[in-house]
Order: sequence, then structure tokens, then C-alpha cells
Amino acid sequence: MTMVNFRVILLNRVIYSVLLLISFGMILTKAITLPITHDETATAVYYTRFSVWEIMMFPDSIPNNHILNTLLIKCITGVFGMEEWAVR
Repeated sequence: MTMVNFRVILLNRVIYSVLLLISFGMILTKAITLPITHDETATAVYYTRFSVWEIMMFPDSIPNNHILNTLLIKCITGVFGMEEWAVR
């Protein structure tokens, strides 16, 4: 590998890292500043009270029950409690 190729690779990594950090910062800022929505609240309050099996086999056709999201919220709130930042 020549010195020019090494510099190009290093520059690409730096640029991608900066773009990733900026994107993550923007997403984090938006998540912190926006209030929690009714969808997030409904999932946290209504669906997480069921067992894991009941969440996965829920017979209700309400489109708000996103199974993976509900399971993750159930795990996180089990550890950290029903906090807004944990539900988010």
C-alpha cells in the first residue's frame, strides 16, 4: 500500500466518522427535545404488561403492537422502570 492510498483511506475514515457523529448527534437531540407520543405511551402502558409469549402471539390486530419494539421496551422498563428516556 502506498502512502497516497493510506492517506485516502484515513481521510475516508475521518469523514465517515464525522458524518456518523453529526447524524447521531442530530438524532439524539431530536429524541431528547421532542415529547413522548401517544404511540410510545400506548405501547409502554398497554402491551408491556403481557408476558413475552402473549406479546408474540397477541391476537389483536391493532397496528400499534410492533412486537420487537414491545419486547425491547418490556426488557428496558423491567430494568430501569417506566421512565420516559427508557421507553423512548
